[in-house]
Amino acid sequence: MSIVIVQGAHPDSAPLGAEFYAGLRRLAAQMGRRLEVRPCASLREFVAQLRAARTRRAEFVLIDPGELAPQTLAEPDAVRQALDDLPSAYIEVHDRSATTLDERLRAHALPMATIVINGDLAASYRIALGIALRRLGRGRSVLTTIPGIGLRAATSVAPHGGTAPPELACPGTPDPVRDTATPRSTPATARTATRRR
Repeated sequence: MSIVIVQGAHPDSAPLGAEFYAGLRRLAAQMGRRLEVRPCASLREFVAQLRAARTRRAEFVLIDPGELAPQTLAEPDAVRQALDDLPSAYIEVHDRSATTLDERLRAHALPMATIVINGDLAASYRIALGIALRRLGRGRSVLTTIPGIGLRAATSVAPHGGTAPPELACPGTPDPVRDTATPRSTPATARTATRRR
């Protein structure tokens, strides 16, 4: 059971580093998933890794074309077919809006989400992984802290006793991946309710 990151080069950005990816892998492992990172130096490798995700039957794919995005229009049929053949949902991850994949490449397979945090690829990955893990399972939430990532995660406890994916949010901001049907009270609301008793 794996989540695959298919990643193009980011020559103009600071590398995220092994510690960052180790943190993402730990988070995925806590939810019973394996996270695989597949770096690609060329468009040919990028398409090959998208196709390999199908062979490996990845449960979810995070696609980060990086500097390869403009090149995808050089071989649109190959990229479009590879996206259409993915065995699961995918999310695009970007650090600049200029690197999103062209709409013409998405004949049938639209991304579940396109995450662009300009200038902050790490934040884009955190949000995308949170969405992927959340979509792979459901249940009631238990708030926990993710060491080394600086975000809080509401880890879902599945009815069968196992764990289901977390949802990530920056402290002090609305949670972008929480189900809107779940009511939430702010600390101020909780204090007011206590005072009334």
